[in-house]
Amino acid sequence: MIKMITEREPGDIIAEVLMTLSADPETVFWLLEGVTDVKFFKSRIKNGLSLIDTTGKYKLIRAMDLFNNDPRFSAANIMGIVDNDYDWLTEYQLPDNVISTEPRDLEGIMLRANSIACVLAEYGRPSSVESFEANGTRIIDAIVEKAIFFGKIRAVNNLNRKVCLKKFKPQIFFRDDWSYDRDQALARAVQLGVCDSVDWLTTEMQKLPNVDDWYYVRGHDAIDILCGGLKSIFGDGRTIGANTIEPVLRQSLSDAEFSRSKIYTEVNSWHAARGIPTPYTFQTQ
Repeated sequence: MIKMITEREPGDIIAEVLMTLSADPETVFWLLEGVTDVKFFKSRIKNGLSLIDTTGKYKLIRAMDLFNNDPRFSAANIMGIVDNDYDWLTEYQLPDNVISTEPRDLEGIMLRANSIACVLAEYGRPSSVESFEANGTRIIDAIVEKAIFFGKIRAVNNLNRKVCLKKFKPQIFFRDDWSYDRDQALARAVQLGVCDSVDWLTTEMQKLPNVDDWYYVRGHDAIDILCGGLKSIFGDGRTIGANTIEPVLRQSLSDAEFSRSKIYTEVNSWHAARGIPTPYTFQTQ
């Protein structure tokens, strides 16, 4: 049975784990960032794992620090899975027993695997999709190009002030031709405190390291941008949002594609190192 625990502070998570261990000391726990992560893994793993929604990356990390340093849990099997976000850039070191996605988040894994094709098949207008891509740019490449801009603003923020950007979303700057008002986005980022001026922010963005584009693509931004494209250019007219698209992406990611990801391999390795059978229903040959 897969158990889902929501709305927990680190202390609450510890209390819940203790209660579960008292009934079944062999329970294997996965701490996850949020409910969408629970949904992502739920259909891919065997029964018997306890999936805990910690309601946030840094709550998960705080909880794992407590678990790692509390002798009551020295024999417990507790693992955390988090999005890498910009840890690769800031060189942030995760606690023991926490594994991160690559290159950035779970949504990126789905989008890179071209699960977007299933979204387009379901919600796109085939003639409009064909017409757009006839110009030489695939829809996924257009999404990445637009998402990188927002991702680099977030990257500068993570390297410097780390202000809250929860309300900084591409849809705010959307235009009907599937372009985005970059000047307005830069100005808004400055208003939120990312940098003192647009010139400073632009300079910092230009100084960011040259890496694979996907390291700068925040999955939720990319999905937001895909929604914009469906709304304005190649959709079939239905009104859809991220809550509609994300389940399609999750269901469209094949087991074979997922098994090639870093998170699949490292989670398997964590279990194997503890003498625990693979947690996945799908196993590579």
